[in-house]
Amino acid sequence: MNLPPLTAGFVGFGEVNSPRDWIDRKCLAARQALESRGVHLVATAPVNDDTDGSNEARAREELSHKDFDVLVVCLAGWIPSHSVIDVIMPFAHKPMVLWGLTGEYINGRLVTTADQAGTTAVRDALDALGLHVKYVYDTPDAPYAAAEKVVHFCEVARAAALLKRSRVGMMGYRDMKLSSTLVDFISLRRVVGPEVEVFETLEMTQAMAASLPDCRTCQRVAVRQATNPRGPFSWHPSVLGDHAEGQRTQLPGHLADRRGRRQEAAAFPTGDGARSFGRQRRRGFHSRERWPWRGHPAHPTLSHWPGCGLL
Repeated sequence: MNLPPLTAGFVGFGEVNSPRDWIDRKCLAARQALESRGVHLVATAPVNDDTDGSNEARAREELSHKDFDVLVVCLAGWIPSHSVIDVIMPFAHKPMVLWGLTGEYINGRLVTTADQAGTTAVRDALDALGLHVKYVYDTPDAPYAAAEKVVHFCEVARAAALLKRSRVGMMGYRDMKLSSTLVDFISLRRVVGPEVEVFETLEMTQAMAASLPDCRTCQRVAVRQATNPRGPFSWHPSVLGDHAEGQRTQLPGHLADRRGRRQEAAAFPTGDGARSFGRQRRRGFHSRERWPWRGHPAHPTLSHWPGCGLL
């Protein structure tokens, strides 16, 4: 199966008072860690909390030009939560990853721009807004190691996006007339995503007959389904049974013998035949007319239904 490439939006953040070169360098390293793992990024330059809000407006504009399945919110330092929210709210319908970077050791000392302080401040606000956010973080001993977790989340987001653009087929309505086998199309669409396309059994048999013109069974089933007085969903022997002379040998031996005994009993209801005919009448309670699903290939009572022959 050919899957589309992993596509993610990427926006980095750092406070206006943090060294800009540090913020740019850390965000660039995070982008490279994702791209080296096969993620195609729709990226914008890092955002800071300037007073006029021009950075937030620029990031929103650049991210809206292309579509993506997930938005990576990368905090390279401390940032007020309002700046992050201003940028990501237009994409609130998409899944997001909040990625907190980490500091680094310089001459044996840990130097940081308070990346995790920024994620701690913004996480509660994002949860309160009801955004779908996955939180990952790095540690000084393993910088950018959380990129692997981001990639895994991107794969899940791609699958979710594909489901929302997919269709599934449904043949029949509810199995054995059980209420618990109904399909709630709206809930399936809302929770999982695919659209359900319903088609009839007759359409399937006709398509099989058209695609396999040399298959006698497909042709016979298509004709019998179309002309069956019980309806196109019946598995009665009149649909799948013999229709030409000399084809009884296609049935298993015990089924062919059982069919022969039943026909003889119906034709000669005297003596042994009468007793056999009476047994069949008593079996009428379990007949197809009373229990229409009996005789279906998946039904456990198939072997007890007299005369059922499957080709």
